[in-house]
Amino acid sequence: MSCFDRNAGQWLLTEIAETPITPAAVACGGHREGVTVALAGPGGIHLANHGDDGFGVWRCLTSEPSNAVALGTGTAWRLRLAALVAGRAVAAQEGFTGDWAMGLTVL
Repeated sequence: MSCFDRNAGQWLLTEIAETPITPAAVACGGHREGVTVALAGPGGIHLANHGDDGFGVWRCLTSEPSNAVALGTGTAWRLRLAALVAGRAVAAQEGFTGDWAMGLTVL
């Protein structure tokens, strides 16, 4: 993972992350406490938060094959996810406590 340091004017390597799948696509979304990284690949969609203490635990939203993922910030800093899972367009939204318990909704 890297980030652009505006003060230094360059990309800086912040951490090498061990991932649970080989990603076909990667997305990230910023929030108050850091960045959430989403991976899509043959092993599904996996999410992890990255903050001051490094990467948290990877969470699996689905184990169905996925080949595209995007993250955006919605109301109250809650992240929203859109992806292609097993040939279907899906969406999900982070809960107020940071969980993804609602799961994926087929669009």
